[in-house]
Amino acid sequence: MPDGLLLLEAWARDGLTDEQTAHSLSITPSTYYEWKKKYPEISEALKRGKEVVDILVENALLKRPCSMLHIIPLMRIA
Repeated sequence: MPDGLLLLEAWARDGLTDEQTAHSLSITPSTYYEWKKKYPEISEALKRGKEVVDILVENALLKRPCSMLHIIPLMRIA
């Protein structure tokens, strides 16, 4: 994978908005959106980066309620 796509993937993983990514590339947001439409590999790199974050958030949300299961048996229900 070319370095530019790896960089885009990393920025997506870091949570940069489209506007921030465009700024980082020194292009206008409209040019950025055109490139995303014209070059599917750009959209794919962004998608891969965001998937990593989505999985981490999902796992964090799933762990939180599961950790509550350890507390529930300790409570007395009147």
